[in-house]
Parts: sequence; structure tokens; C-alpha cells
Amino acid sequence: MSQDSPPGVGWFAAFMRVILRLRYRVSLRWQQSTPPAKGVLFLPNHPGEIDPVILTGFLWPGFKPRPVIIEDFYYMPGINILFRGMGAIPMPNPDGGIGAYKRRRITQAIEAVMAALDRGDNVVVYPAGRLMRGVREELRAASATHELLRRRPQTTVVLVRTRGLLGSSFSWIAHRQTPDLLTGLVAGAVTLLGNLLVLAPRRPVSLTMVTDPPEMPRSGERMELNRWLEDWYNAGGDETPLIYPRFFFQGYTPHPLPEVAPTPEAAPAPPSAA
Repeated sequence: MSQDSPPGVGWFAAFMRVILRLRYRVSLRWQQSTPPAKGVLFLPNHPGEIDPVILTGFLWPGFKPRPVIIEDFYYMPGINILFRGMGAIPMPNPDGGIGAYKRRRITQAIEAVMAALDRGDNVVVYPAGRLMRGVREELRAASATHELLRRRPQTTVVLVRTRGLLGSSFSWIAHRQTPDLLTGLVAGAVTLLGNLLVLAPRRPVSLTMVTDPPEMPRSGERMELNRWLEDWYNAGGDETPLIYPRFFFQGYTPHPLPEVAPTPEAAPAPPSAA
């Protein structure tokens, strides 16, 4: 349970905030007052594989959030011990179809989230259940968020809109496929060393948060809720994916990603997708 996480997790989160600030200019803005410190469900969009690291790292001092993590990452050797220490909750990957066994495990993950919230833990759930495939967040028919709010309507909800990561090496749109997380982290370490740690071009990343927006149709039908969340995440218009120089001697001016693949017209996600 994150409220009683080992001290080492907090030290690691502090270390990560220092490292992240060397590569990103992170700004957090609450549109309303901050929520209570316990029993909060954070619902972010998902532009890149690094945004859970940024969000969790910067929220850790006040909230110690337990992230819901796709099993592909949760069980990776070397970092699984960290995920366990954080109290992360593994979720089966909905890609590739959902059979009866995977559906049961998704249900178990949702039950684990509800139990964590009941204990007063804070939890991060990504409503789309996958990386953004284009310049707009699309939830399709994903149902985990709707199911959580249907079964626990009193939950305090914080929406998180992350902008600035499209076009980064951690984004799907930069590769047209899911990037390899460990490869990206190693490349990031090399980048920092090549910039003598403090000279690296920094990508601005903004996190806008709002607590319990009254207009959110939390008791509405699944697709009504998903469309509303999409509109909220995509507010402000489509984001231009940008590539930032890797090293200081290449300058500090970003340029647009040369070619942006349109968001694929995918079939609706299975009803139990996260």
C-alpha cells in the first residue's frame, strides 16, 4: 500500500525529480484547489511512456499514488521491485484480444483499484489504456474508468492533462509503434552524460489538473463518459508533435515531427479494456 511505502521509494522519487528536471521543464497547475490527500483517483491522458514517471514522481511527496501498470512493464526484470515498492497494480494488456482468462484478470485489477481507494490510497488509472496513437487522445470503448465510477460513485477524481510530450522518443507517434522503455531510458542517460548533465535541451511539459469537475458525466453511459473525457483531454486543440535537439551543440530550437501518421481508425476496444 503506497501510504506505507518503503522509505527507499521516496528517495528514488526525489532522485527522479532531479533527473527529470535536467531534461524536462515540468509545470504543474491546479485549476481548482488540491484534493484531499487520500482516496483520490487520478485520470491522466497518455502521450508517452515517460509521462507516468513524470506524474508519479512529482505527485509522490503529497499523494504517493499507486499507478496501474500494464503487465508487460510491471513484470520487467530489474524494475519490478520498484513497482512492488510503490504498490503498483498490474493490469493485463488489452491489445491482442481479450479472452475469458484475461477478462477475469482485468476484473481482478479493477477490484484491486477499488480496494486501494477504500483503504485511502491514491491510484493513477489511464482511461485510454494505451499510448496516444495521434495528436488526440482517444478512449474508444475502454471501460475501466466507467466501471470504477459506476461502482464507486463517491470517488474523488482528479483529471490530468499532459501536453508537451508528443514527438518525444517515448511517444508512439515518433515511432509509429510502442517504443521500448528500457532503450529509451538508456538513451536518456547517454543524452544527459553527453550534455554534461546540466546543458541538455529541455522539453517543456505541462500537467493541468482539475478536481471533481461538476460537468463530468460520471454517472452517464460508458461512451458518454469517454467522449467527455476525450474532449477534456484534447481541449486547446491538437498538439504539434515536436522534436527537440538531443545535445546542446545542436542548439535548443525544436522542430515539428517531419510526418505525423493520422490516428488509426481502430475497432472499438473490448468492453473490459482498461
